[in-house]
Amino acid sequence: MKRLFASAGLMVLSCCLLPSAAQDKETKGPCHPSLSTCPKSGCKDSTSPDGVENILKHQHPKVPDDFVTLTIDDFQSLPGRSHLEFG
Repeated sequence: MKRLFASAGLMVLSCCLLPSAAQDKETKGPCHPSLSTCPKSGCKDSTSPDGVENILKHQHPKVPDDFVTLTIDDFQSLPGRSHLEFG
């Protein structure tokens, strides 16, 4: 019974907090005038967890020299896969 009340309390609390967090996000304008002036860390400090995550999102892995590009024909030619159709 205590778990039921605790769960209900958490549900009510989260319902009260979520709208205010959404409102804060909506009233905030852009932190930079354009995307070209925005740093890789975004609106966050580059040493904060969110800033580091934003920086990591801008990194692209190096394509290996032995990279092979597969085509739809490659997949259709696999044994037992002739029923696959790609539109």
